[in-house]
Amino acid sequence: MKKKILFISFIIIFFLLTVFIVNNFLIGNTKGYAQNIKYLVPNSVRKILRETVFAYKYLNIENAKLKNIIKNNFINQTIKVNKKLPLIDTKKIKSESGQNTFVLSRYKLPYPSQVDWGGKPVSYLAKFNNFVFLISGSGEITYVNQNELSKKIFTLKKNISKKKEKVAYISGYGKEVFQKNKILNINNIKFSSIESNFSSFIDTDAYINKGIAGPRDIEIIDNEIYISFVDIKSCEKVSIIKAKINFEYLNFENFFSWKDCSKKSFSDQRSGGRIKNYDKNNIIFTIGDYSKLYYPAESQNPNSLFGKIIKINKETKKYNILSIGHRNPQGLYFDQKKNFLFSTDHGPDGGDEVNVQNLKFNKVENFGWPISSYGTHYSSTIKNAKNNNMMSMLNKGAPLHKSHKKFNFTEPLKHFSPKSIGISEIIKIPESFGSQFKNDFFVSAMGNVILEGDQTLHHLRFDESNKKIIFEDKVVINERIRDIIYNKEQNLFLMTLETEPSLGVLKIISD
Repeated sequence: MKKKILFISFIIIFFLLTVFIVNNFLIGNTKGYAQNIKYLVPNSVRKILRETVFAYKYLNIENAKLKNIIKNNFINQTIKVNKKLPLIDTKKIKSESGQNTFVLSRYKLPYPSQVDWGGKPVSYLAKFNNFVFLISGSGEITYVNQNELSKKIFTLKKNISKKKEKVAYISGYGKEVFQKNKILNINNIKFSSIESNFSSFIDTDAYINKGIAGPRDIEIIDNEIYISFVDIKSCEKVSIIKAKINFEYLNFENFFSWKDCSKKSFSDQRSGGRIKNYDKNNIIFTIGDYSKLYYPAESQNPNSLFGKIIKINKETKKYNILSIGHRNPQGLYFDQKKNFLFSTDHGPDGGDEVNVQNLKFNKVENFGWPISSYGTHYSSTIKNAKNNNMMSMLNKGAPLHKSHKKFNFTEPLKHFSPKSIGISEIIKIPESFGSQFKNDFFVSAMGNVILEGDQTLHHLRFDESNKKIIFEDKVVINERIRDIIYNKEQNLFLMTLETEPSLGVLKIISD
């Protein structure tokens, strides 16, 4: 009896001690040992613990974040009034392989973080002539003159000795304080807002308040600005509007939507929405599957646009399906010279994909979702299917086979398993960025666990046929990376970062 009491007491003490350690040292900690421990715990277990044992702790964190939002509101309003983005920090980042070294500068954006905004994207980017355009999660459209970037972005000088690290001369722009690979200065970037009629297409409360309603991409093609967005007039599917570029006022008009709707198992998080130019007559557009049906799967239905990548004629609005079998294709890059289309797709629990398609064959590729996937179903998906007596339909429609080729689907060029990375945009690294880059790409990641590959630029080099990866590297940004574009004139990459909302500027340097 005494042994039983001692054993039970030990279990209780161990449990309480574990809760104490997790509460005080792990939750909210995104670095070091905390990352290692989180990496070992499955996402499904983390979610259950978050909603039960540690619910009170997470509630306190959310309350603290709300207080922080209020505290920073004055700062954000000051930014909007003064039209300036203050520099947060600048630091050196060495790639995981050690082959490349970068300088990252972050400029504060006046918006809540993605978490504080209820999962809403913070901002997307597009380039037009000498300007960089941003659209926020609430639909605010702003722009930055890229000449501002050339004035503010610095390159660290070589061989700064420890004796001289208090003061470093940087690219001839003057003295800046230099401490432990960080440059501290008070420079900022000017930015301006553009008025528009965007609000007439949306539920403004849903866009401003917490929630995932918001834009899904911005792209500028032939002096016209295209925006994909959650459209309340189209059953909350993703639609496209466009306007002629005008720095005084953007008068948007409908460009593309389609007649289809189902609120059954409807998820706006699986919306897709990426836009890229194809040629002078067409654009390319990604559409998520919205988790419409277990069986038959809409992403496999050739008569449905859910779970597809399509080509749309700019004048007639007629479309052709380029590929099917997608879940949430959130990244898109078209190599016009080689006629290859690269896309990224969110898996379920694991299984994020990088896919490639040779468009010269004029073949509709099938990438397999949800019949084949290297991920697994979320516990919530299985629970929901069981509660609605739909397990047989789920197993039939979405078996998630661990092969694509065996079922006559196109294999992903790269998949991230067993952990997802929160995959987002894919972009080619031009040779102008560095002579070492030949057929190299950055794949950006969101998420929260660094050791899973989240909050990282994944550097992938493909062979000339784009059939296999011949080199991999990582550039850990330590921020959710929503979007990334290349600025040729300044030879740098611009990113929208969401953990601490900011405009990230990435340059490569030599050691």
